[in-house]
Amino acid sequence: MAESTQDGSSEGEHVILRTRGGSYVKISDNKNKITLESPAGRKVEIDDSGDKITISTNSNKIELLDDGSTVRISSSKLVEIKTRGLRVIATGGVGGSPVSIQGDIHVEGNIYATGSIIDSGGNTNHHSH
Repeated sequence: MAESTQDGSSEGEHVILRTRGGSYVKISDNKNKITLESPAGRKVEIDDSGDKITISTNSNKIELLDDGSTVRISSSKLVEIKTRGLRVIATGGVGGSPVSIQGDIHVEGNIYATGSIIDSGGNTNHHSH
């Protein structure tokens, strides 16, 4: 059963799709923004005008933004990736410069490199303490 209702504005409309069990999803369209909303208030918003996807839960908002040259992922909480393996392929970073990481890095395990590992003091992976 599908029901269509006008939300009162001249630019927006939403459709509510209900299941036999009483669950539903609300789909809203407001110009370039489409929103899927669950009964618990969780939302997925797709904003074509800003090339942004927003996922909202009860306690967090996660945004994916593509500005044409950079894809940004932002969250108000810690982001944890659990996977069997993770490969990051960076082809020289922005403008051919090296890949940059801002902040501290903690590694539980070994670090392997095919090139030099150099800190600001000039140390390489060929030294001992």
